[in-house]
Amino acid sequence: MFDGSTKHGGLTNRLAGIISFYEIAKFYHKKFGIHFIFPFHLEKFLQPKNHDWIARKKDLHLLPVKRFKMMDNRVCLDDMLNSLNYREGVQYHVYSNIDILDIFYDENEHKKAWSKNFHELFQVSPFLRKELNKYKFSDDYVAVQLRFLNLFGDFKDTSRKLAISYKDQHILMNECKEIIDLIKKKHPKQKVFVSSDSQKFLNFINKDNQVMISSGDIKHSDMHSRGRAHIRTFVDLFLLAEASHIYNIKLDNMHKSYFPVYASYINNVPFTRVWGKDSDLNITSNK
Repeated sequence: MFDGSTKHGGLTNRLAGIISFYEIAKFYHKKFGIHFIFPFHLEKFLQPKNHDWIARKKDLHLLPVKRFKMMDNRVCLDDMLNSLNYREGVQYHVYSNIDILDIFYDENEHKKAWSKNFHELFQVSPFLRKELNKYKFSDDYVAVQLRFLNLFGDFKDTSRKLAISYKDQHILMNECKEIIDLIKKKHPKQKVFVSSDSQKFLNFINKDNQVMISSGDIKHSDMHSRGRAHIRTFVDLFLLAEASHIYNIKLDNMHKSYFPVYASYINNVPFTRVWGKDSDLNITSNK
C-alpha cells in the first residue's frame, strides 16, 4: 500500500517492499495486488507483466481487512506470517519499504530472486520507454551513482541533512571526480553514465561532456506529488540497470545509497561500492 497516508521512502525502498511481499504471497498461495497511487500511479512507469497486480480503490475492501505497517523495521512480521498460516478470508493491507527476501534466500540467491520477482511483476511502460529512448547510450557502458542528500544544498530530502561549506563542497566534488576519472581509466573502451541526487555535482562533472547524464528534475518520492517530477528517478534507475557494471561512491558524510544496489538486482549487474581512491579504487563488492 502506497497511498500517501505515511512516509513510504524512496522508489527502491518501495520496490523492495513490493518484491518482498510478492514473495510472501507466492509462498502462502495468496492473491497479490499493489495499491500505489502516491505520489504517482506506479503503472504510469511500470505496468503489469505476468498478471494484473493493480489494486484499485474498489478492490480494497472485498474482505475484512487486517493492516500491517513495516516501514524500516520488521516489528510486525512474525504476527503477519502467523496470521497468514492460520487465517482465511482476510485481505492484508501491508505498508512496507523493507527487503525481507533473506527469510527465504541466502545472500547468493537473494539477488537472483529479486530479479526474478521484478521481471515477473513488471514491464516498462510505453511512457517510460519513450523517456529512456531519449538517451542513445552505447550497448556497453558503466555507471557511477553518488548520493549526497543535501550536502551541496540543492536536494530536498526527508533526512534534512544540512549543506556543508562551499570550501568543503569544492573538496568533495573534486575527490569524487578523481574517483570517476579512475573508473574511466579502468574501463577505457566504455562510456560512463553518472547518476546523482545533486544537479550541482552533475553540472560540475559534466562541464567538459566527458560523462553521460540524464536530464530533468531530481526529486524524492516522499517530498513531491507531481508525477512528472519523478520521471528522472525511473530513468536513472533503468539506465543504471542496463549498464555492464554499477559503481557507487561513498565518501565522508555521503549517504550509503541502496538505489544502485537494487538497480543492479534488476538485471543481475555487477555492483561495487567505492569507499576511497587508491590504485585499486579501494573497492569492496559487498553491500
